Amino acid sequence: MKIISWLPRFIRTRLAYKFCLVFLLVITSLCVIIYFAINSIVTRTLYEQHKLRGVSIAANLASNAVDFLLVENFSQLQLLLRNTQKSEQDAVYLFVLDAKGRVPAHTFPGGFPSDLKKLNQGFDDQPYNARLIKIDHLVLQDIAVPVLDGSLGYVHLGFSRQTIEQQLQNIRLRIFFVCILACAISIILAVFFSRRINRPISNLTNIATAMANGDLEQQVDLRGMDEVAILARSFNHMRNSIRRTIADLEKENNERRQAAKALNDAYDIINKSRSVAFLWKNVEGWPVEFVSTNVRNLFGYSADDFTSGRISYAQVIHPEDVNRVAQEVVLHREMEGRQDFDHAPYRIITKEGQVKWISDNTIIRKDSQGRVTHFQGIVEDITQRKQVEDERDRLISAIEQADEIIVITDSRGTIQYVNPVFEKVTGYASGEALGENPRILKSGEHDEAYYQQMWKTITSGETWNGRIVNRKKDGSLYTEEMSISPVFDRSGRTINYVAVKRDITHVLHLEKQLRLAQKMEAIGLMAGGVAHDLNNILAGIVGYPELLLMTLTKDSELRKPIMDIREAGKRAAAVVDDLLTVARGAAKARTVHDLNQLVREYLHSPEYKKLKSLFPKVEWQSQLVAAHSSIACSPVHIKKVVMNLVTNAAEAIVEQGSVIVSTSNQYVDEAAGAVHEIAAGEYIVLKVQDTGPGISLADAEHIFEPFYTKKTLGRSGTGLGLTVVWNTVKDHEGKILVENKGQGTCFVLYLPVRAGGEEAVPAVDDKPEDLAGRGERILVVDDEPVLRDIAGQMLRSLGYRVDSVGSGESALEFIRENPVDLVVLDMLMEPGMNGRQTYEKIIRLYPGQKAVIASGFSKSDDVKTALRLGVGGFIKKPYSVEQLGRVVKEVLQK
Repeated sequence: MKIISWLPRFIRTRLAYKFCLVFLLVITSLCVIIYFAINSIVTRTLYEQHKLRGVSIAANLASNAVDFLLVENFSQLQLLLRNTQKSEQDAVYLFVLDAKGRVPAHTFPGGFPSDLKKLNQGFDDQPYNARLIKIDHLVLQDIAVPVLDGSLGYVHLGFSRQTIEQQLQNIRLRIFFVCILACAISIILAVFFSRRINRPISNLTNIATAMANGDLEQQVDLRGMDEVAILARSFNHMRNSIRRTIADLEKENNERRQAAKALNDAYDIINKSRSVAFLWKNVEGWPVEFVSTNVRNLFGYSADDFTSGRISYAQVIHPEDVNRVAQEVVLHREMEGRQDFDHAPYRIITKEGQVKWISDNTIIRKDSQGRVTHFQGIVEDITQRKQVEDERDRLISAIEQADEIIVITDSRGTIQYVNPVFEKVTGYASGEALGENPRILKSGEHDEAYYQQMWKTITSGETWNGRIVNRKKDGSLYTEEMSISPVFDRSGRTINYVAVKRDITHVLHLEKQLRLAQKMEAIGLMAGGVAHDLNNILAGIVGYPELLLMTLTKDSELRKPIMDIREAGKRAAAVVDDLLTVARGAAKARTVHDLNQLVREYLHSPEYKKLKSLFPKVEWQSQLVAAHSSIACSPVHIKKVVMNLVTNAAEAIVEQGSVIVSTSNQYVDEAAGAVHEIAAGEYIVLKVQDTGPGISLADAEHIFEPFYTKKTLGRSGTGLGLTVVWNTVKDHEGKILVENKGQGTCFVLYLPVRAGGEEAVPAVDDKPEDLAGRGERILVVDDEPVLRDIAGQMLRSLGYRVDSVGSGESALEFIRENPVDLVVLDMLMEPGMNGRQTYEKIIRLYPGQKAVIASGFSKSDDVKTALRLGVGGFIKKPYSVEQLGRVVKEVLQK
């Protein structure tokens, strides 16, 4: 039991002690084995030698004793025994036993012991017999040798073993000391070898202990090819591997700690943020398996409301959005390799019934078979951001759709944004402008000081306002009204500049037109103020000569002066008519005419022939090729337009040259109509082109202004010619353009082709008999007695019965008592009712009453109103008998 209890302690003891103990045990065991082996061998050897020596002594005595026995000389035999005992110290006793059983000689001092006679028994044919006996506490080797083969008896020798025991004791002591020495040497060797072997192992142990304590810097420095050296190298390799593994583990642990910290931080951040983490099951309704605790802040529900199943996620999605969200889930769930996706923002309804917008980034989770099991995602409240985005979208949409040009640059002036209006106005696409400097629009119309002042203003933090002329991509110039403002960050540093610009080229053009219109209006006010009175005066100058000429014979001396007076009155009336045309808005009778025919009539007129005589070196050409040439117009004014343009072209030629008058048809689409500022449709184009020096750009901007002329005053007209042309074309809903051909000028007139299928009114020469009446009763209403008299005489000369009154009120009283066939109404009468008002009251008495309006000046609106009420015609003062008779005849025949 002690050994068993000691064994665990032995197992736990140090390796050096184990080695020494085992080595000592081995050496001790070997010494014990050697000791007993040597002892056994020496003992056997000594005893055998001792026995053989005793046998030799006994045999020698037996051979010497033969003679004495034969002669029975027992004394000699006794003497022989005694001498032999003296010479052999180990011989304790000697005796001879004869054949008769007698002991004739012995060396026992006290007599022969009788019990020794039995020692002769049992030789078994052996040459001797050796037996151990004990006498007086001595162990003796009794050796019996036969004398003469036993016939004479036996010689017995009692050989003492004490000498042998002493020798054996000495030998055993020497062997024991040798074993002790061997054990001592073995202990020394064991300690030596244990240290030799145990030192690297101890080092390994110490290093292992250090490694166990975390010290991995030490290394076993042991060379050789033995097992310990190999173990040391393996240990070093293991140490390096452990260090790498520990480093990897530390790195991994650090990463895990960081990841865990990041996860904890993320979870903490999520719980403290507006973002909510969800884990949904991939089943209908998307029940929630996990949700972060901050879910109540966004949804109003607690985490337990979701995870317990009291409410599913589908139940909180807005009913109008749930189908779309479900479709997105199905779409992305079935996409191969797709692991995450972002939902388009959708709405939820909180527990309190509030509607919120959220963003949802979802990750798909699958099992080992690739089946979708869960969705995990981060849900964030973006209601405010959505509102901001909506406001931003509205702002962007407003900027994108604004009529103004918006340009945003950085603090160095590099363009970062332009809106579509910029592209439309400048011709530069957004991609061409971004990254450029606004100097790409620089026109060269302003000096450097202008731009430096602009830059100085905005860099000082102020807003610059002004107008600037820029150049488009196609090289054309345009004018902008611009406001440039700096944009500051929270620190007050300028980060951007915003330019809000408006293309005012068209506005400036309209302003020019407005100024021209204002000039026209000023002249119109002047003309309108005097036209009625002038035309009334001119009516007498034109009318009375007309009546006088009807009474004079062809050979009367007064005919020529009276005709000159009439023509002078007509020329004066033409000047007044030009003034009224410049004023615009004056009434003009419109009928359908063939423009080609009107141009031909002018080309055969006396005015044209006179013009050709004034410019004999000018070549005159006409190319009237328009197939559709009917227009609704005032033929007198259209002829005057042609006359003014042809006259202007002839006067532009210095010496030799040509004037070309042409017509053609052209369809104007909406794009071209927008350019020309006319409605889309079919137009007849009238061109009057000369080969003169052309018109300078400076003059081209003013040629249609009244009284603007480069011609000699008194030689080339009043300066109203092109103004009359411009106003007439405008009144006829057309457009006039001026083209500089490099050599000469071309005026291009667009006049709308008349609508419907009416035939153009042919030019007719009325005969006096065609204008005569049949006694119809006509009432002339005019506030001027002279004009009443002239109109009455002209109508009576044509066979009509004529009455006249001086006001609208008088006309009503007359008609109540005296119905008439036709009323000739002056439009402007003072005081009292004008012609329109008078006619309105007349038709209340006699609906359908025929009437003609005659006026020296009247607004076209009044005339149009009267015509809508039923007035059949309009004639402008001063008029001739033929003009008055024709319009009266036409109205009566309607």
